[in-house]
Amino acid sequence: MRATGKILPLLLFPLVFSSCSNGDVSELFRSYDDPYDETPAADCYSVPCVVKLSWGYDECADTYALLRADDDGTETFTEIYSGTATSYADTFTANDDQRRVLYRLDKTRGNRRFEGSDCACAVVSARQNDLNEPNGSPGTATEMLRIITATMPCGQFIYRDRAVEDEDWYYIRLKPLCKAYVEFSQLDIDSSVAETCFLFAEQGGLPREVGNRTKIVIENTELHDRRVCFRIYPDMGKLFGGVPGSAVPAYRMELSEEVYK
Repeated sequence: MRATGKILPLLLFPLVFSSCSNGDVSELFRSYDDPYDETPAADCYSVPCVVKLSWGYDECADTYALLRADDDGTETFTEIYSGTATSYADTFTANDDQRRVLYRLDKTRGNRRFEGSDCACAVVSARQNDLNEPNGSPGTATEMLRIITATMPCGQFIYRDRAVEDEDWYYIRLKPLCKAYVEFSQLDIDSSVAETCFLFAEQGGLPREVGNRTKIVIENTELHDRRVCFRIYPDMGKLFGGVPGSAVPAYRMELSEEVYK
């Protein structure tokens, strides 16, 4: 009889859980922590007139709320999505081209709402990424073979003096002790203008200004073949001068010649 008394609680334990639904069991083991603070990721150049927003799954949140505001200094937000998904596509029209917008992600648990502490900045674009994208890092650099044309969308925001800027990475294969000359020109300015709003830097090197219709010299000083990576990116100070705005400067590069030293 004493042995039966000890076994009875163990027999009752699975009976208790068998009476619970799967949702009840998952709620039982759910963390009691508050949802974590998160800023959504914004992709505004993959699809014209669409800003793609995404965020991570948070087991401590019941729902997510995505809010949008114009970057006009007022930060007046309007909720544009509420639900359990972890992504949202915000669609605009061509008339919204170059519109600067902010996105905040709030989360709810029960009757409590947790406001996001930071915002994602995005510039609505009626243009799609150029054909060289994605090339925003040395690991995704585009090989420079002959002629490349590209755009460089960017924006200067009122919100926390933030900037959204692109950078394009390229690489050239050079033989030992060989130089390459790359002719650079900015397409959205008059050909007579000497300065551009672009900077050039080899991987690990210092940035330098790029003149309009001038040649960039890239060289391999080693005694073996070398893959030389470099990037082109905007000079935000020259482009905006600290004033909020957005722009899509464009450029062209042509590999004109390779010579041995």
